[in-house]
Amino acid sequence: MSTNVKPGDVAMVKAPYAEPGRGAVVQVLRASRTAECIDGKSYFCEAVGWVVEGWVRDHGGTLQGPRLAIADECLRPLRWSNGEDEVLRIAGKPQEIVRDLTRQVEQLRAAMRRAAEGF
Repeated sequence: MSTNVKPGDVAMVKAPYAEPGRGAVVQVLRASRTAECIDGKSYFCEAVGWVVEGWVRDHGGTLQGPRLAIADECLRPLRWSNGEDEVLRIAGKPQEIVRDLTRQVEQLRAAMRRAAEGF
């Protein structure tokens, strides 16, 4: 199985999934078999795929869900950890933010000490 997503992840649907469905957010439930029946519909999924819960538009714009199979390559996990998540890349990892704030506080304290020595 892939290291991209795992059961329990919240993931965003991305290319090469059909354009109308990109950006949908789904919950990853479990690994899928290459062909399986979900909610009474027959789906075909690539060799590595996942059963997800959510609503996703297919290539024709039809809303599919609440459960469907999606190929691993079409999912990007959204994690709130030090992983390689886009949100963390943009906003900064918590340790980096704390380190930067601590440095700023120390600089302010040093400036205040210098100012107080001048009086």
